Amino acid sequence: MEEYYYKSKNPAYVSPPPFRPDCIAGQPGAEQIPMQLIYPKNPTRIYVPVDLDGKLSSTVFQVAHRIPETEIFWHLDGAYLGSTKTFHQMALQPPIGKHALTLVDADGYRLVRTFEIIGKGK
Repeated sequence: MEEYYYKSKNPAYVSPPPFRPDCIAGQPGAEQIPMQLIYPKNPTRIYVPVDLDGKLSSTVFQVAHRIPETEIFWHLDGAYLGSTKTFHQMALQPPIGKHALTLVDADGYRLVRTFEIIGKGK
């Protein structure tokens, strides 16, 4: 989502208004995708280092939404984690193995990404 990066460097930027329904009707792939996962990308394997206490460090997951004030609900492997508004970041510590991150915005748009946490020697 190029707009996300452009906005971070140009604070005066104003997002364009949404398309009128009659402009997108009947055009394949023309519907707007309101959110995109910034990290992790899909598919991905994430190496998470171990802290001094022997536990895995946190990984910060981040999503960009066309309307930042929209509430996004976060789920990991089907378990509800919480929600974010405006700053859509969440530090997680999933165990080693494969996982599914599901994000649902206030309008019901759903984004699912799978990823794998790998440990030493993999």
